[in-house]
Amino acid sequence: MLFQKLLHSDHPVPPPRKTMLHLAIGLIIFGLLLFFGAGAITLKKRNAPVPDLSDLQNQKIDEAGTYVQITAVRYIPFLYSVENDNDNYFFFFDENSQAYIVRVSITDEEKVAQAIDEGYAVVLYGTLYDISDDLKQEAIDAAEVIFTDAAIDEQSFQDYFGSTFLNLGEHADSPFSVFASGFAGFSAMTGVVLLVIYFILKKRSDLSQ
Repeated sequence: MLFQKLLHSDHPVPPPRKTMLHLAIGLIIFGLLLFFGAGAITLKKRNAPVPDLSDLQNQKIDEAGTYVQITAVRYIPFLYSVENDNDNYFFFFDENSQAYIVRVSITDEEKVAQAIDEGYAVVLYGTLYDISDDLKQEAIDAAEVIFTDAAIDEQSFQDYFGSTFLNLGEHADSPFSVFASGFAGFSAMTGVVLLVIYFILKKRSDLSQ
């Protein structure tokens, strides 16, 4: 509607200012540079060496948002969701019997379980999330049955499982990359709209002369 009014209005239209053209081109270039810059940062982050969760837990620096790996040789499911197939939780164990809490989808569960059951050590990748109070309590209740030789409670929980769980397969982008990509798209689209308006006004101005 706006473009039609601009194009078909009977009133004389002065030539558009060059500043509108420069602003439009500047916004488009800025948006593209920001988009590719954010993409380069994300790609560099994803290609960086992936830390082992056991090392982070030993140093008590297993922070949410970190992309990590674990090498699992054994697993025990302890919490299945009745509402979401992607919201099932397992205890996974490495070759040193270090335990980890991992959220696994039904699809991934079948692949990982089959490999481990066949005697393979499986490297799992994912992003860490803080363990909620509800999940912690579910894990403690399950641990009381599974780990009969260990007394796991609120105080000792972090010594066994750390403060985070691994969301299998997820590679979360940084908040900056997400924001920058969104802002880059907005900037470029604004530039395109201004560019279209500029050429419409220029055409009308040429026709009215």
